[in-house]
Amino acid sequence: MDRWNIRTGIGRAFQVAVATLSSIKYPNDISELNRYYEEDIIEPPWTFTKPGILEPLEKPGIGVEVIEEN
Repeated sequence: MDRWNIRTGIGRAFQVAVATLSSIKYPNDISELNRYYEEDIIEPPWTFTKPGILEPLEKPGIGVEVIEEN
């Protein structure tokens, strides 16, 4: 898996962060990663909190940790 692919958890973290900016009116299509991969390279995984809703994570930076083994 290409860890810098926009469809990994790292790319998803940046998409979610940008979507929260007040200047963004129409965020990109952002989905759960289990749609694309059986296992991702980040923790915690991105999951919907409600149908169609991904909440920004509260951790510093992009909110995720890279799992080096993956």
